Amino acid sequence: MDVLSLSLKYTSMIYDLLANSSLYSSAHARLAKGFEWLKKMDIKTEDSKIEIQGEDVFAIVQSYNTYPKEERRFESHRTYLDIQYVFEGEEIMYYA
Repeated sequence: MDVLSLSLKYTSMIYDLLANSSLYSSAHARLAKGFEWLKKMDIKTEDSKIEIQGEDVFAIVQSYNTYPKEERRFESHRTYLDIQYVFEGEEIMYYA
């Protein structure tokens, strides 16, 4: 599934293809760095935290099974901007 989602200030959520990331890269230089890294990422990268530009831009690579929403707590961000990318499988992402 080649879909990304991200949250930008004043924008609740954007769902789009990674191929269209150039439409959003101009929003912030760090966002552009994240997209650049994601486009080059090897799908075989092991789960880990990877610094792209120190603590300013980093990736957290995770492999996991999804759960029903009733079994999980929602996450929120007040400091970080998130790029969520699903390489394999499916995930439903709710936002408010």
